[in-house]
Amino acid sequence: MKDAEWIAQRLQCGLLKPSFVPDRQEWCGNATRSTTASRRCWRGANIKLGSVASDVLGMSGRKMIEALIAGEKDVTVLAELAQRKLRGKIL
Repeated sequence: MKDAEWIAQRLQCGLLKPSFVPDRQEWCGNATRSTTASRRCWRGANIKLGSVASDVLGMSGRKMIEALIAGEKDVTVLAELAQRKLRGKIL
């Protein structure tokens, strides 16, 4: 209680700066734009990860992207990185 009173008193005197809280809608929009840019980048490189994984930045997608960045080219090895529901899509 004493802490809350102390903070309220400092705030009234203008001695505290308000915290930065980003607009939720803006933050969600930035996340969506980043995901879209990522999909576009992979599609431009002729890597159709989005046609297999609905969430390209999900657990499976991230593991596959990391493997691709590390130089992995074998599609069988990349398919083995699939997790959970995505494993059912392996032929």
